[in-house]
This record gives sequence, C-alpha cells and structure tokens, in this order.
Amino acid sequence: MKYYIASVLLLVAMFVYFISNHNEGNPVSYTESRIFKYSLEVSNNTNKLIDDGRVWVYAPNTITSFQKVDFIKPSEEHQVEIDKNGNYLLKFPISELPPYGSRNISITASMLISKPANSIEQKNIDTFLNQDRFIESEDPKIITIAKQLKGDGDQETLRNIYDWILNNVVDSGYQQKAMGALAALNSRQADCTEFMYLFVALSRASGIPSRPVSGFYYMDSARLKASDYHDWAEVYVDGYWRIVDPQKKHFMNNENNYLAMRVASADAGRSSEVVHGFFGSNGVHVAM
Repeated sequence: MKYYIASVLLLVAMFVYFISNHNEGNPVSYTESRIFKYSLEVSNNTNKLIDDGRVWVYAPNTITSFQKVDFIKPSEEHQVEIDKNGNYLLKFPISELPPYGSRNISITASMLISKPANSIEQKNIDTFLNQDRFIESEDPKIITIAKQLKGDGDQETLRNIYDWILNNVVDSGYQQKAMGALAALNSRQADCTEFMYLFVALSRASGIPSRPVSGFYYMDSARLKASDYHDWAEVYVDGYWRIVDPQKKHFMNNENNYLAMRVASADAGRSSEVVHGFFGSNGVHVAM
C-alpha cells in the first residue's frame, strides 16, 4: 500500500510541475497503452556493510508529444526528486546491504502512447535557444554551417541540418568521454550523444528551439535493457516537440518508438551510470 501511495504522489507531483511549466495547446490524445519494466541490480562490492546508501533512477517523462504517464510502480519504498531540468528521479534508500551482497529493484511504468504528435505549448521556450555545455551554438564554426543550411522555414532548415549531418559525420560507435557538438563537427565523428549535441547546436544557431533527450528506443512494450538506452534531439516546431535522430536516420518518423526519460543535462558529465539513467552513492554499485 505504501508503494502505491508513493506512486500516486509521484503522479500528482509530475502533474503539478507540468501544469506550472506548460500550457496545453490542441486537445491531446494518447490512445495506445504500453507497459514497460526495468530493473536494477544494486550491489555492495566492498567488505563493509552499507547502511546509508542511495540509488537514483529516472522515471519516464510525464508528458511529451508522444507519451503520457499512466502509472509508475516501483518495487521498493522510495522518494521523488525533480532535477533542474524538470526530470523525475526515484530515490531509493539502501540499508543493510551486506559485504559483496546484492538485491534487485524493479520498476513498472504504464504509459499511454500516441502515434501522431500532440501539440503542447511550451513556456520559457527561449531556454532551448541558449548555448550550453557541449552545445556550442554560439561558436563561429557552428554559426557558419547553420547559415549555410538556412532554408525557407523551420522544416526545411531542420531537414537541411539533418541531411548535412548524415552526409558529413560518421558513426564512431560508443565513446565514453563526452565530446560535444563542436568536437563532433571538427572530427566529423560521433556516437548517438554527439549526433544529438551537434543537431541541437545547429538548430539553436538557426533560431529553432531544440533540446537533448535521453531514454530508450524500443519496438514494442518490453523489458527495457541498458543496450536500448539512447540519446536523440527534439525540436519545437509549430507547437509540437518532434524527434530527430541522425544516428538512427529518423527525421520526425518512428517517434512513438522512443521512451523519453529525461531532458539530458550536460552538467551530468559522461559516467556510464548517468548515461544509462541511474546512479548510486556511498559505495552502492548499480547495473541494469
């Protein structure tokens, strides 16, 4: 019962935050229901008892143009935290974890999915035009390329940016160290994160609101795996947040196969734990 109450409070907190930061545009419609499950192995790799550990894991975004939370049900007692980007984290206290011991935390998320995009009016949209760490949209090299790719309207400009990245940047495979948009532009190599940063930077340099997003790319309702974790860009066009993913060669298509977990924070760095949407403290090791 206490976990159910916590889940209800999570949904209430999500709804209050969303209403305070967004205005809904056209009536939204999420008609397809999907269940996602993901689990974490929490372990103690030391010879000492862990009695004051913590585990944080991101919950799915409350509402986007393509998804809406129905309910979230974690297997253990937890608290809810909201980071500076409005992402929701489930915080689990870890106590009495014996030396070299482990246990599992599981989370079930029931989501409502929409295939056509839903219009969402976003407040503070200028936030998504600013330069940020790894998103060097004010760098002269980024600005020069953006000017060359300017089209007749945002849609054409975005398509030009997408095509240019496909034709000029190669997939390097996963890189543990963060590079950022400018480094990807200079090296002409990128993994999904750097593809995302470069697209976001060029979009912002073109005056089009864009944001980096992390989550999972999936085909059906499924048990989510760490290998499915992915980064992509979302652009705000005509009241819709639309998905553009140069690494997977998706331009505003297959958008209902993306489960957004967080608006990515460049400040988080690039440790494997944060990249996969979870992390532990005080000696707690976490794996998905």
